[in-house]
Amino acid sequence: MLCMGACLARASARPDEELTDAIRASSGLRNETALLGTLVSLMEGYVAKEGDEAVLRDTLQLAQKLVGVAQRHLIVLLPQETATCRAGYLQTLDELCGEPAMKTQWEDEWLELRAEALQMQFACDPTDPRRHWTAERTRTFVREENTIEIFQASKRQQSIDDLVKRGWSNEDARVYAVLSVCGAPIARALRACSLDYAASTFALCGVLFNRGSSSPRMVPPVLYRHLRGAFSLSATESGWGTIEQVDGTGFCGLVSYIMTFADCDSSNFGPLGYLRRFQDKAGARYIAEESDIVAFVSTPQEDTVAHAAVLTYTASTGCFPPNTLFRLRKVQPPGSWEAPGGLFPNQRLLVVTATYLPPVGEERFGRSTPSKLCGDVTALTYGDRVVLHCRLRQTHCQATAYYET
Repeated sequence: MLCMGACLARASARPDEELTDAIRASSGLRNETALLGTLVSLMEGYVAKEGDEAVLRDTLQLAQKLVGVAQRHLIVLLPQETATCRAGYLQTLDELCGEPAMKTQWEDEWLELRAEALQMQFACDPTDPRRHWTAERTRTFVREENTIEIFQASKRQQSIDDLVKRGWSNEDARVYAVLSVCGAPIARALRACSLDYAASTFALCGVLFNRGSSSPRMVPPVLYRHLRGAFSLSATESGWGTIEQVDGTGFCGLVSYIMTFADCDSSNFGPLGYLRRFQDKAGARYIAEESDIVAFVSTPQEDTVAHAAVLTYTASTGCFPPNTLFRLRKVQPPGSWEAPGGLFPNQRLLVVTATYLPPVGEERFGRSTPSKLCGDVTALTYGDRVVLHCRLRQTHCQATAYYET
């Protein structure tokens, strides 16, 4: 068993440049593939013994990493079209980046997570002198002046209290209120298929999935957000900028690796479109954004697949977790749709639906299914393109169903 794990480790740990050379040298790649085939045969005949759990987990994580590396190279080699390969869509978090170490808590990641979030924040403000801070200077600031306890007490306790009043448990409210302000580094790690901040990502997504699936028959109202402009959808997730681009399968949409926030507050709409609320020392004011508006339509949950926004601080504000797939359903012309408050804004409305999955195997959410870390992997052919996708056990729906329904 240790030999199998070591072989997988050797294969998956090779730098991308080295693997690229192996791909170009097809005979070498065939040798690697033959080795992996032998490992699969050995695994099929293996009889699990007590004490092998850690090695089996390591083997699964290494195998997932190897699949991801090979998949990225396959996408590069496939004929380039306007299509977006479905292989990258709607994987569970453990399929994207593996699971965090068993004893790692999200609080253990706070120093690096908060430091990276602050550096991203400082870099966005050309007037902030802290944009010149080194990474170590920022870590020192977090250690001394921005620990979880200090940050929660000074910035997030009121938000936690508001969520508790709305029925959240204190721990769920704490996870969401604290980690939701660190969405940018979490998204960066997800895009890179990195284990950076894995415990924080699993904690945040777990809380949101549980909240989103706690009342499967209760559907939140339609929520809205401006597509372009300051603090818009496309400002934080570039895929929104091309949401109307059709891929080779006829699909329009994206997977957002950053949290998606929206609302249905009538104060945020005017005749010209979306009004972005801006708060400073002088008070709150509303700024009109010249932009299309996106409408998020929630639908009831299907088994372990969620499609609804998670309402947060009020009945008119909500979010979707990182790693949510959004599909464009229709586009309505300016002045033809009614916004909250009865106005008919002079902006287009892009109507989307959402899909997101539990972050880990289903039995961690009270199910008795055997899927612990990964689903079945199936190869599909669309024309002359081979596409890999994952099919989660017990959901009885393949990834393609999220596009076709």
